[in-house]
Amino acid sequence: MKTKPEKLRFYPVFMFCLLFVACDCDDKPDDPIDDGNRNGNATTTETLYREGITRISDDSLAFVLFAPGKTTVHLIVDFNDWTVSDDYRMTKDGDFFRLKTGRLDRNKEYVCHRNGIAVIMDMVLNHSYRQSPLVRTQQNADSSWNADVSWGAYKERGWETPNLVAYMESHDEERLMYKNNQYGKEYEVYSVKNLSTGLQRTAGDIVLYFTLPGPKMSWQFGELGYDYFLGASAEEGRLEMKPIRWDYCDDPERKALYDVFSRMIALKKENAALFNTSNFTCELQEPFKYVTLTSSNKNMVAMSNFDVVDAANNVNFGRARKWKDHFTNHEITISSPIENITLSPGEYRLYLND
Repeated sequence: MKTKPEKLRFYPVFMFCLLFVACDCDDKPDDPIDDGNRNGNATTTETLYREGITRISDDSLAFVLFAPGKTTVHLIVDFNDWTVSDDYRMTKDGDFFRLKTGRLDRNKEYVCHRNGIAVIMDMVLNHSYRQSPLVRTQQNADSSWNADVSWGAYKERGWETPNLVAYMESHDEERLMYKNNQYGKEYEVYSVKNLSTGLQRTAGDIVLYFTLPGPKMSWQFGELGYDYFLGASAEEGRLEMKPIRWDYCDDPERKALYDVFSRMIALKKENAALFNTSNFTCELQEPFKYVTLTSSNKNMVAMSNFDVVDAANNVNFGRARKWKDHFTNHEITISSPIENITLSPGEYRLYLND
């Protein structure tokens, strides 16, 4: 019976480590890979580890690479300073190479991006994105916020290039709209569990998500508010096929969410310089969140209120001038670079100027 593996914060990141191996070849050409004879395991280790990455303990992993015809393979990653080192030379085991590494911190993200290669970020941001529309936003004892999505901004990590692949939903987590339907907050007559309200709040998440510079990964049918129960285990149906809900396209409210996805993607493609700018500011901790992008020929401010009551914030527009909302065409005139803005529950805006 298949069970859901225990997650480590660095586990999704490490899935990309094997992209960074240095291999030397034999004098003869590589033999063609015969998948029929490939068992997917290194066979002479004390414990059999499957091809790829296996968690051994809280602080150690095993790497196994199938590399027929190779004589040496080195693991190259941030914790060895991106260098080819004998300390990280993988042991040859037939057509496989293996390496165990320990003394890792399960609370740390190990970066595996180099020379323009992107990395999938950890599940903590996925969790935070799912908390935002739910309004399970609360301040922790250390003054941090449980729905803080600022980790989705690459500069918050001290990175110099926008190579962070952020995602709001993943293949093994319940979808945003399922969470909204089941656990959304209710206050007086306002309910996140209401389909229309939940979809609107998800749209607000999307506007901020796409505005942050860097590549994005979206899961299928998230653009239509997919809310089918995935299940927490095989017994609950986790491994069963899930229905394809093309009928969602006929629901005007779900189609409206789809249109927000579509318009944000189109806007990003049409304004590459703006969305790739390194000149941006953001406030993504409290329920009223915003992102400001500044480029040489266009500026943009995205904002959303994830509270269940009106919320106000001092938004950094960067300059005093006239701005137009991308979705409503409503114009406002900002009299100072920092302007106090009030948004209704679930309201989002996307202002641009040239």
